[in-house]
Amino acid sequence: MTGVDDRNRRVLVIDDNVEIHRYLREILAGGEEDAEFDAMDLALFGAGTAPVAMRFEVTSVYRGEDGIVAAREAREEGAPFSLAFVDVRMPAGMDGVETLERIWAEDPEMQAVICTAHAEVSWNRILSRLGAPQRFLVLKKPFDAVEVRQMACALTEKWWQEATLRRGEARTRAMLIAVPDTMLRISADGRCEDLRAVVGAQDRSLEEALPEGAVELARQAVATVLAGGPTQVFEVERYAEGRLFEARVARAGEADALLLLRDVTDRRMAELAAAQQQIHEETIAAQAEMMMALSTPLLPIHEDVVVMPLVGTLDPRRVDKIREVLTQGVAERGVSIAILDLTGVLSLDAEMAHAIVSTARAVRLLGAESVLTGLGSSVARTLVEQGADLGGIRVHRDLGAGVAYALRARGPGRARG
Repeated sequence: MTGVDDRNRRVLVIDDNVEIHRYLREILAGGEEDAEFDAMDLALFGAGTAPVAMRFEVTSVYRGEDGIVAAREAREEGAPFSLAFVDVRMPAGMDGVETLERIWAEDPEMQAVICTAHAEVSWNRILSRLGAPQRFLVLKKPFDAVEVRQMACALTEKWWQEATLRRGEARTRAMLIAVPDTMLRISADGRCEDLRAVVGAQDRSLEEALPEGAVELARQAVATVLAGGPTQVFEVERYAEGRLFEARVARAGEADALLLLRDVTDRRMAELAAAQQQIHEETIAAQAEMMMALSTPLLPIHEDVVVMPLVGTLDPRRVDKIREVLTQGVAERGVSIAILDLTGVLSLDAEMAHAIVSTARAVRLLGAESVLTGLGSSVARTLVEQGADLGGIRVHRDLGAGVAYALRARGPGRARG
């Protein structure tokens, strides 16, 4: 059984002769004769081997003016005719050539068959009036059925292929227009065509298409890729606009290359801003680390005696740093007495009070004696309220008293360790 062809086979017949309409409709629309041929194909060749049946949808009008209206309305409704059979001589109104001229003004894609008797109109006269010989054929009367069907098949297929090509070109053009980059096709001799320009744009030279300073780079890149080299990438700056562009050149054919020019100014500015922000953050972190180190100094006052004076507000991060620096210094220096001076600390909350006592106990676990000095009334009250266990930790009223104790405690003959 034959398949069904769903392509546009809409045919407009314009002729003042009723018999011509009947004859063409029998040839194009199909009927009992086609059904008999389909049955014969099925019997001889089996299912799936018969050709696709071409059934033409035929619309008849009897005057050129009516044909123009039918062509216009069909196109406006989105169901245009792909082919028109137009009689040259129609006494009641305009002739077929003028009719076709007017139809093409309404629907320039429609294909046509001009029907004429042998002596009516010469080919040269038709061509001089219509031009575009690729859009029409001349059919001499009397008609041959095979010739009519062959012309109809060929011209409706041509209409379909051209429509498909136009749709593809429209999609490609839409994509090219949507892309913000400049796209140039460059020949080996330096001529270029803007692929995003309107259809029919004239070729330009590289000097006209590219900013100053980029022409020679483009020529070198084109020569490299046409010689078989890899894609070339370079940067172009338009000083007047203050914009930076990245150019990529790749081979497109035997004698031409494709150049893609992309504005990377915003991207580069964002990258630069991100790099500057990172440097800024790293600088702040380094400064914070330096300030932390300065806020937790470990000062040796003797071979095995160190003092850490604390000033300002204590927070968890700073206390952790105090504990790290103090315990590391005690372990590495073989300290026997470590003084933690709180003279510059005006107040402590419960958490920080507990952390300071824990730090002093950590020093004792390393084998050194812990001394707290400079406890103000507020700090002392917090320690009492929290029930801080200061057992084993010596406390002195100020740093001077603590240092004097440390120097007496170690004595001139006290061994280190």
